[in-house]
Formats: sequence, C-alpha cells, structure tokens
Amino acid sequence: MGTIKAPLEQPPPLVPEFTNEQDVLQHYNNLTSVCEEARSKINELSNQAKEHELVVDAIKDLDPERKCFRLVGGVLVERKVKEVLPAVKGNKEKLDGVVERINEQLNAKEMELLELKRKYQIRERGEQPPPPDE
Repeated sequence: MGTIKAPLEQPPPLVPEFTNEQDVLQHYNNLTSVCEEARSKINELSNQAKEHELVVDAIKDLDPERKCFRLVGGVLVERKVKEVLPAVKGNKEKLDGVVERINEQLNAKEMELLELKRKYQIRERGEQPPPPDE
C-alpha cells in the first residue's frame, strides 16, 4: 500500500460495530476490494493523462493553422492544431482532477481499513502482530 496522509484535525474514521466475525470479514473484504478498484482506476486515468501530455508535447510547437486529426467517439475528425490543443489540455486537467479526487477517497478508505484492522485485530497471512499499546 502507498503512504497514507491524513490531516491532523481529522478524527479517525468511524468503524461500525459488528456482532460477529463474518460481518467484520465481509466489511474488511469490501473495503479491500474498493481500495483495489480505486488503485486500478487511478492507474488507468493516470495513463490516459500521460497520453494526453504526450499529445500536447507533440503538437504544442506546430503551426496553429496546421491540419490535425482527433479521435472523437471512435470517429476521426479533421481539426486545426489551435482547436485541438486547448481541448487536449483541458481533458488532461480534468483527468488530473479526477485522479486527485479518487486518491483522496482512496486515502480515506485506507484509513478506515487500518482502523478496522486495529479495532478488530485483523492480520493478513504472514503479517506480524502490532506492537502492544504502551
């Protein structure tokens, strides 16, 4: 897992009370699944943002009146560089914003997961027990 950063003023996430081990395990597995999906989505969107950055780097120095082509919904459309460049930059900024929001949500879920592990003393196979509180 990555480094988790939580603001100091934010209290630890509330972990629901469970009556049996199956409910705890199911909640733990659900949180783990959500975290994995978020990481996957972050990777996917980050790759798309990198591709957008490559396109921006490739066309930024071209003549603004030069003809270029853009794939829109599976259709190749003829445009000019001056029309495509701002659109690609805007899309990249939006992708970066979405990645940032998903990353914030991932951090919150990871904090909840850690709190759940601490509260119910959950360990994965091969994981060492936490040191006793002093």
